Amino acid sequence: MREAVRGEQAMGCPDRGLLGGFSASVLRHLHADRKAGGAARSWAMAALASYGLKNAADREEACLRLSLLVPSSPPPSGGSASLQDPVETLPGVGPKVAAKMHSMG
Repeated sequence: MREAVRGEQAMGCPDRGLLGGFSASVLRHLHADRKAGGAARSWAMAALASYGLKNAADREEACLRLSLLVPSSPPPSGGSASLQDPVETLPGVGPKVAAKMHSMG
């Protein structure tokens, strides 16, 4: 989540840092993880609920405070697929989808 906050800040805090809106995405994270935000959880939820109504300076301040509250994402695991792996090794790709993909070239 910290990377999402940094991305939002880099864009100038337009509430478009994540698909579906930055504030809505971080709010979903806070709702899903009851421990997220710690002692400042109530502040974070209130700040995000009114994020779209804030001016740019207030959104920037909210992002700065949020960056201290939300965790950094762990690095990706080493189990990623390479371009040489068969497409069937990807999650959700079975024989039918593989055949369709093969027919596309």
